[in-house]
Amino acid sequence: MNWEDLKVLLALTRHQSTRSAAVKLGVSNTTVSRRLDELEEQIGGKLFDRTPEGFRVTPLAEKLLPTVKQVEDLLHEAERTVAGVDAAMEGTIRVNLHASPQTGHILTALGDFSRQYPEIKLDIFGSERMPDLSRREADFSIRGLRSGGRPPKDVVGSKLGRLSFSTYIHKDLLTESKKNGKGLTFIRASDEMIREHKIDRKIDETDQYLEDYLRGRHTVRSIPLSAAAVRAKLGASLLPCYVFSSDKSIVRPPDAKVMLWGHIWLMHHKDLRQSARIRALFSHLRKLEEYWPKGWDNTLESDG
Repeated sequence: MNWEDLKVLLALTRHQSTRSAAVKLGVSNTTVSRRLDELEEQIGGKLFDRTPEGFRVTPLAEKLLPTVKQVEDLLHEAERTVAGVDAAMEGTIRVNLHASPQTGHILTALGDFSRQYPEIKLDIFGSERMPDLSRREADFSIRGLRSGGRPPKDVVGSKLGRLSFSTYIHKDLLTESKKNGKGLTFIRASDEMIREHKIDRKIDETDQYLEDYLRGRHTVRSIPLSAAAVRAKLGASLLPCYVFSSDKSIVRPPDAKVMLWGHIWLMHHKDLRQSARIRALFSHLRKLEEYWPKGWDNTLESDG
């Protein structure tokens, strides 16, 4: 069997469509379909049922998948081993970020590193989902983990700073609300965002605005969109404190609580810790902790 064909089996199992599998593998939809046909012909049976909801594995595929996943794990382990013993201060480091106002701060540090090590190339990309470091989807990931949470056991991690949430509104809307005596209009996150970020009553049961937020009139589907909606005076929303750290037109309503959600972590797989370039970047980025902007935590004051 061809490993490239088996990668199609794994991608279709995880993503359930030829389009998503093609994007993941970096090939065309036609290539995915062709490789699947070739694999099914070699095996002599169907691996997927095509349904309106997407590709569904057949019993034959279910029998094959555990072995294929073991092969994948061994190949990734071999890749990490080779990368982990690399002593050269050259090559490529893939860095994953969660796009946010923090990104500029982190990119500045990466720029300093790039000038210090001109032979190292940085491949920087953003994503909502944390990449699987064991599968080498990234060498580094910088993102938030919920309070009390820690990176997986096979990942080396270092805290860079706190990540807190609070309720924010445009100061013009707050002034208007005080004049007319009406309550605030709230912008809530989509159900997917609420589940992903674990935004619920457990954050802070004493926050008077949290219940209003969870029942908000308007709905948005990302943190950047929520921030833009607040700036556009669509309403108030619960957002990370760093989002408006330098925007004086956005304030916290009276008595809005600051709620610790978690921490920003710098992470890489433990098998890469012997790589000279990985150690150098890890050491360089850990310095971010020393001057992590305090305003991103909870110091933005309401002047409304």
